[in-house]
Amino acid sequence: MASSRQKKAIKSASKTTGRKTSQKYGYCTSEPRSAMKPSKQKICVWQNIWEKTNSGLTKDMLVENSQGKIVSKRRREAALKLLANNPHIREQFLKHRKSKKSTNT
Repeated sequence: MASSRQKKAIKSASKTTGRKTSQKYGYCTSEPRSAMKPSKQKICVWQNIWEKTNSGLTKDMLVENSQGKIVSKRRREAALKLLANNPHIREQFLKHRKSKKSTNT
């Protein structure tokens, strides 16, 4: 059995405040790149742990979209262009977003 002093030490050591980026995103160093999903690879590049993803995307090629997901700038620009130029798709998108908000609240 652990004494109360040891329990307090364990509890304080397990707090996540002041955690470094490399500890927070430990999978960036522990998992092999080839086995990692592209979304995790983008997070590792976004946090300046890696220089580039397997597909060659660097941090200046990535951007955070409105949902907070890290995507390539090209993909984001293509989606914005599609929504701007096609009113039917924009209408469906806004309808879907509105229904999603109403179910989440």
